Amino acid sequence: MRIIFVPLLFVLALTVWPAQAAGDTSRHLPGAIEATDDLRRHMEMMLQRSATFRQQCLRLDAPRVRVQIRRDPGLFGKPYRAITIIHRSADAIVAFVVISGFGDPTEWLAHELEHVLEQIDGVNLPRLAHARHDAWPSAEGAFESTRAIRAGETVRQEVRASHRALAHAVKSGEAVRGDY
Repeated sequence: MRIIFVPLLFVLALTVWPAQAAGDTSRHLPGAIEATDDLRRHMEMMLQRSATFRQQCLRLDAPRVRVQIRRDPGLFGKPYRAITIIHRSADAIVAFVVISGFGDPTEWLAHELEHVLEQIDGVNLPRLAHARHDAWPSAEGAFESTRAIRAGETVRQEVRASHRALAHAVKSGEAVRGDY
């Protein structure tokens, strides 16, 4: 009977134990992020399954940063699935992130949060776009960057790989269960 539980317990130990043992708080969303309950739950799952997303959240946990995230089904007819409006002052960065109401938000969330990190890092997207260096103008006066695209894709891949690993572990446990 113990063999049945070993694969699932091992997976849980790999995903939960190291963070708890080290007193790691990187598995919690930073206070700087305000989001609807459904997006908050989704981002908490992303924290568990993506090292890249955890790094993004650690960097966003700054006293002068605020990020508000919500869904908007009205983005459905737009040429983009998410958009961020950033207000910058001498003492704060406030970002308003809007995500499509449809589909998996994993990639879009990481992508838009990377745009916030670009602002924290002082990246000037209009200047980069003018120089045609890793940024370009996109819809409605916004800018796009290679950096944000890569961040979104990486987080999506990490989350999917984690889903596959968990599914494989569960499947292996089911195979063991049928052997006795």
